[in-house]
Amino acid sequence: MSDLFSRAACANFEERAIVPALELGAYEALWAKEDTWFKSLAELFRRHPGSVPSDFVAKAEAEHYARLALGAIRAARVKHFGIRVNGAGDYPPKLRDAEHPVELLYFQGNWDLTSTRSVAIVGTRNPSEEGRRRAAKLARLFVRADYTVVSGLAQGIDTVVHTTAMEVGGADNCSAWHAHHSSLSEGERAPSKTHCRRVSRHQSSADCEVLAAETKQESALFP
Repeated sequence: MSDLFSRAACANFEERAIVPALELGAYEALWAKEDTWFKSLAELFRRHPGSVPSDFVAKAEAEHYARLALGAIRAARVKHFGIRVNGAGDYPPKLRDAEHPVELLYFQGNWDLTSTRSVAIVGTRNPSEEGRRRAAKLARLFVRADYTVVSGLAQGIDTVVHTTAMEVGGADNCSAWHAHHSSLSEGERAPSKTHCRRVSRHQSSADCEVLAAETKQESALFP
């Protein structure tokens, strides 16, 4: 890994061409390593500012994992998707505020929603009836105020918020986060990896306000 990076470090990062499929495969390869998690990957990239996933993975290995990932996407019948790589293009800068920021995102749908006024309405996966009513009311109010409502697509409050926003005709930004996977679609979800990813912490780092409709005493967002 150090040898790969030492060669890349000699390049001018601003002039390097980013090959999306290669970065996709390299990031998948990094995640496939034993004991990889948000913190360990974030620390790796923090130690090497300006780096991209392919700096740490041999080209042949990155291409191998790219084929695996693209094959899984095709098998899930996902016809249209894109990626965003930190340091290239339209990667959301606010995501760098996360405790352990991700370096690559998958997305589907209208990427322009990421630059609109947004609000994430979050809460428990097992809400009370009052919590459901409160979440739906908040979603309707924000849609009418021309906000994009961000949903994590989990059961419970997230589902209530997502379905309500769609029912009243609002723009719904479905951030089905995985370590490197976001779905910005209207109903279609891209394939997810096996690992359970923390949704709320990334939602709270996105460029939007965060409201809690109903939570338990402890949650992923409010420990």
